[in-house]
Amino acid sequence: MSSNSFTNKSSIIIRQLKNLVYVSPRDERLVPTAANITQWWALWDTGATGTVISQRVVDALHLQAISYQKCQTPSGVYDAECYYIDIWLPNKVVIKKILVTKAQELFCGFDILIGMDIITFGDFAVSNFNKKTSFSFRIPSEAEIDFSK
Repeated sequence: MSSNSFTNKSSIIIRQLKNLVYVSPRDERLVPTAANITQWWALWDTGATGTVISQRVVDALHLQAISYQKCQTPSGVYDAECYYIDIWLPNKVVIKKILVTKAQELFCGFDILIGMDIITFGDFAVSNFNKKTSFSFRIPSEAEIDFSK
C-alpha cells in the first residue's frame, strides 16, 4: 500500500462508506498541534458536490465564516456558511485549504460529509466481493479504473 492510499474493509456488506479524519482550521499562521486538530467521523458521498461540516466541527475549531453560498439538499435550498479547513485523510494526505460549507444538519453520527470536491483529487473504488464491502482511495490519480476491459 502506497503512503498516498488507504483501504477500509468490512466483514459484511455496508451501506455507509466512513472513516475517521482529522480537521484543523486553515490559517497559515497556525502550526497544527493536538490543541487545534480534532478527529471526526466522515461519510464519503459521491452524490455530494462539496464537503460539508456540522455545527459541532465549527464550534470545536472556533471557525469563522468567510462567505456564504446557496446549497441544494434533498430537503431544499439554504444559505450556508463557508469555511476553509485542512483535512487529513487516513492515508496521512492533507487536503489544505478546502472550502467547506456548514450543513443544516448531518445524520447518523457523522460530522463531516466528504464530497466530490475531495474525491476528484484521486481514484476511488468500492467492492462488495464475497459479501464484504471495501473501499479504496488514492491521491493522486494513477490510472483509469475500468471493469469492462
